[in-house]
This record gives sequence, structure tokens and C-alpha cells, in this order.
Amino acid sequence: MTKGMYKPHQINPHIWHIQECLDNPGFMTLVAGERKALLFDSGYGSGDDLAQVVRELTSLPVELVLSHGHFDHVCGAWQFRYAWIHPSDRDLCLKSAGGQERARMWGINTRNRDWEADIPKGRDYLSYIEDGCCPLKELAAGQVFDLGGVTAEVVPMCGHTLGSVGLLLREERIFLAGDCANPTFFLFTEHSGTWEDHKSNLRHLLEMPFDHFLIGHRRTLFEKSKIEDFLRAAEKADPDLDPVFREGKGRADTVYQSWYGPEGDPDSCYMLYRGEQVAI
Repeated sequence: MTKGMYKPHQINPHIWHIQECLDNPGFMTLVAGERKALLFDSGYGSGDDLAQVVRELTSLPVELVLSHGHFDHVCGAWQFRYAWIHPSDRDLCLKSAGGQERARMWGINTRNRDWEADIPKGRDYLSYIEDGCCPLKELAAGQVFDLGGVTAEVVPMCGHTLGSVGLLLREERIFLAGDCANPTFFLFTEHSGTWEDHKSNLRHLLEMPFDHFLIGHRRTLFEKSKIEDFLRAAEKADPDLDPVFREGKGRADTVYQSWYGPEGDPDSCYMLYRGEQVAI
């Protein structure tokens, strides 16, 4: 059993933001009601004791909901009986949790490594690549998980991936955003939605009934107003003006970077996108 890979940060009496302690940390959110609990995302799977950490925080039965199908959000799911995911990301989830992708990603988030990969730290390589996934259930838009005194409503957020979702915790006035509303937003992958999708999502979030939000790669409990910065970064995207982040053979496969905020400021944000996604 691996130790010390997961560090819970209590947000309020019902919510913990669980940090997966890597160079590029991931965060999962545990929400506990009176009858049930819900875990949003399962991380890189760097530890084999995520389910135990959750059990130490709550003895309630747990529903696992995956924000989207990327590797860093689904690879701990094998420790649970099943997981919920949007049908548009089902295949991506299974690929990400498969042995080939696990082998490719082994140690990828470790910096300053000399002689051995230490991520997943303490895991046996062969065991790790064979972990796989758990059975998957299909999420529906507007689906509500009633945890007892706390509800979690599924909000479709096509953009970062086609099947990205967030969860609205109405009673807590908190939104769980995963990677769909993020200071560092990736829109350039083969599984991404459109620029217009992303902007529409952010505008919709600004109208929704919450005051704060949590994301998949920061400890911060963000003020809702921070979403306005994300929207400004998205709206200013212009491949004729923005710096190239990764060179391709043409505008269609060149990745550009759209910034909003002072350069070097940790509170600044940017979006990475392909030139063909933005019609100027």
C-alpha cells in the first residue's frame, strides 16, 4: 500500500478537496451528505489507497463521478465498484485507464528525476499498468445525486473534452468544475469541443447559483468572479496576434496561447487552442 500520496483539505463540514501529491498535483472532491457521499474524480492513480483515504473521511456509501475521461482524472477509478461518466467520454476514459496509456504516462509528471520514475510513487510498474478501470455508468444532463441534505446536479460542459461535466452543489453554493473552468485551459486536443462551446459554458456558469468553485488542479476555493477572467482569456483568442505554444504544419494544427492578466502572475490565466478553432 502506498502512503502519503493523498492529502485531504477540508473546505467545510461536508466537503474535502483531496490533493494527489505529485509535481503537477491533481485534486478530487469528496462531498458527504446524511445518507451517501460522492467523490468527484479519481486522479492519476498514483496511490493504491484512494478508496481507503475516502473511507477514513466518511463511512457512507460512495458514488464516484468522473468529470471527464483524461488520464489524470480516471486512473484511480479501479478501486471503486463503478463510476459515472458522460457517454461522450466513455471511450476516452477506457483508453486513458488502459495499459498502453498507463505505460506511456508513467512518470510523466516528475521533474528533476535522475535514475528512476517516482510517479506513481511507490507503485509497482506492472501492477500499475494492469489496474485498468471499473465498470462505467452513463451520466445524464441534469441528473441529480441526492446525498441527503446535499445534492449534486450534473452540468454538461463540452469544451475541454466532448463529455466534460461539472457538479452544482446548490445547498453549498459551490460548483465542482474539474477541468472545464480552469486558469490553464486546454482546448486543442483531438477530444476537445469548440471555442464557442467553451465561451458559452463560462457565460452559463456566471448565471448559475453558486458563490465559489473548485477545480481539478488547484487547492484554491475560487470566487465565482474568477470565471470572468477565464472568459476574457477565451474571448481575446486571435491566432494572428497570440504567441505560438506549439508549432504545427499550419494553422489547423498549430497551438496558440491566449493570455489574460499580468505575465508571471500566478493568478493570470490562459487558453491553449488550435488556430482552426477560432474564426476571426
